[in-house]
Amino acid sequence: MHIETIAVHAGSELDPAVGAVTPSINLSTIYERGADGGYPHGHSYARRSNPNRAALERTLAALEGGADAAAFASGSAATYAVFSSLGTGAHVVVPATAYYGTRVIVDDLFRPWGLEATFVDMADEAALQRAPF
Repeated sequence: MHIETIAVHAGSELDPAVGAVTPSINLSTIYERGADGGYPHGHSYARRSNPNRAALERTLAALEGGADAAAFASGSAATYAVFSSLGTGAHVVVPATAYYGTRVIVDDLFRPWGLEATFVDMADEAALQRAPF
């Protein structure tokens, strides 16, 4: 299958309620709870998951040939997820010009957990050479 075809069709499912071929934009932030307290449609709160993000993740996985993909509600959420996947003692090289919130996440949350980080001016080749990789 051509990548263009995958991009158009991956992640889309026929909407059984109305028969729509193109996914609708879901504006809901909260979703129905079942009698057992669970979420029968698989979504509880929009920042955690929603039908549109699930379709995006399926599409990205198909385009990249991956088993799965993850999309996040914000850049900070993605940053946190990446850093939290690293083990104690891991070392990262971070651009000195990274978003201020990234520095806060690294310095205030992950350094105390044992993450080592070096902030480097990525335009300075000598500084990059000195950075421990």
